[in-house]
Amino acid sequence: MSEETTPGADEQPIGDPKKSSLLKSSAVMAVGTTLSRGLGFLRTALLLAALGAAGANDAFNVANTLPNAVFNLLAAGLLDAILVPQIVRAFKTKSGSTYVNRLLTLAGLILFVLTIAMVAAAGLLVNLTAGLMSPGWKSLAIVFAIWCLPQIFFYGIYSLLGQFLNARGIFGPYMWMPVANNVIAIIGLIIFIAVYGTASDVNDPSVWDFQRTALMAGPATLGVMAQALLLIIPLRRAGVKLRLDFHFRGTGLGKASKIAGWVFATLIVGQVGYLSTSNIAAAANAWSAESGIFAASTAAMGITFTVYMLPQSIISVSIATALFTRIASAAADGNQREMVRNYQLGIRSSLLLTMWLAAILGAAAIPIFQILGPTNPMEHMAAYADALVIMLPGLAGAVVILFSQRVFYSLEDGRPVFYTVLLPTIGQIILGWTLKIFFLPPVLWLAGALVAETISRIAQGLIATSLVKKRLPGAKPSVVIGDMLRYGALAVVSGLVGAGVLHFIGPFHIADSVTMRVIGGIARGAIVAVVVTIVYVTLLALFDRANFTRALGMAGTRIPPLRRFAPQPGAEVQRNRPEDPQG
Repeated sequence: MSEETTPGADEQPIGDPKKSSLLKSSAVMAVGTTLSRGLGFLRTALLLAALGAAGANDAFNVANTLPNAVFNLLAAGLLDAILVPQIVRAFKTKSGSTYVNRLLTLAGLILFVLTIAMVAAAGLLVNLTAGLMSPGWKSLAIVFAIWCLPQIFFYGIYSLLGQFLNARGIFGPYMWMPVANNVIAIIGLIIFIAVYGTASDVNDPSVWDFQRTALMAGPATLGVMAQALLLIIPLRRAGVKLRLDFHFRGTGLGKASKIAGWVFATLIVGQVGYLSTSNIAAAANAWSAESGIFAASTAAMGITFTVYMLPQSIISVSIATALFTRIASAAADGNQREMVRNYQLGIRSSLLLTMWLAAILGAAAIPIFQILGPTNPMEHMAAYADALVIMLPGLAGAVVILFSQRVFYSLEDGRPVFYTVLLPTIGQIILGWTLKIFFLPPVLWLAGALVAETISRIAQGLIATSLVKKRLPGAKPSVVIGDMLRYGALAVVSGLVGAGVLHFIGPFHIADSVTMRVIGGIARGAIVAVVVTIVYVTLLALFDRANFTRALGMAGTRIPPLRRFAPQPGAEVQRNRPEDPQG
């Protein structure tokens, strides 16, 4: 991109992103994400109450997951890979604002055309993701999909505007706007239950007329619309001026697509892995509909994934989003040492906290699903809990993948990301279908597919950190793998202790009252969380004293009772010297 080819010579460089501490930036995002995820839990609980654990819930989950799946395949990765590095670089030049407006205009046009095409292809998409589903529920899923697929455009607008704010170092609004999405969806579900009651006749596909379908799916799409459009407010307050600019030629936009082919290939591979799992889940749905025996299937996959993503959404994504602009800015300046420092700092910080939350979720899985589905049979919720426990070890690999991808995107190199996912995903597909066809009964088909996914995520993390070493010689894969093993081991031990305590007091609270079941589940979950936390922190202090002290020091700057642990200014400078990759 050259100034000669881009109008706006009178513009001034906007400069580097807004600077703020990693703790402050990630904390702001984590609080917003936590509130959003808390509302998401309420939304999931209402969905289980309205639709039950299978049948109609399977159909709705297929449809409401499609916009995310399509967006992740065709747009999300490209936005991450291209927009943030390009915006950070552009804002260092006089023509940065012009360049960004043209980039956003082009991306918006592509999203609009893509959305129209996907709505027209709703039937094809449902057959791709749930082709083995029972015919009645598959037909309903197609109807739901027509209502839900317009979300693709608004997910895109949300990401476009959010990435613009992130590139300027403004992180809070992007993480807080999903709260509006969940509030609108919750209101819609409450109205649905008030009109049609809790899961009664919803498991007969023939009862789903236009009014019932619209009341279930309409608020879901309306919530995504609000989530996107409300970002305009913080953009205006930040003084950001956006305008449509259709002058795409001669602006250097070709450079923005330099890595698009590799990123797109990576996303295709990832979505093939998702399609494998979703079709195994759909086969379990068809078997359950035919036999009358419950089997965890599509709804279990979608709802369990929502719970599984909680640690990554609150911790890893918040830290990665705060660090991505730093890594991209360091890459633009050719500062590999700073890239390595932020890369390994992000992984260690994320693993320490993510694996702690994973241990709590694993040990308290049964109370969690009793809270979410108190009106559903205990054996159904136990199957959901088993699925969650199977998935949780994959979080360690997911953390490493997340930060490794951001290194490669900052370097505008999508090839290593593709190689990271290729072989593990092929292995996932082979293992998942082998377990289904030859070894497992139908009630465990989904469990087998999730085992394959978890192994694949861990393998991807190991491959990713070795590939980072090739681009950044100062990076240390042994340090990253050591962190994965260390914090994974702490999580397993503390989770087992918590599960033992839960087994002693009884995993399910037996009561006739739905309210008492929820209260009993909350009490059990709280007990497990306290036990796991005590064990995890104790083990951390015994086996990782340096990072235990550092974590207390960071907390001590924010929490008065812990201030005596806070490091002295001189020690902080020494610990964060540029040549120390652990930061």
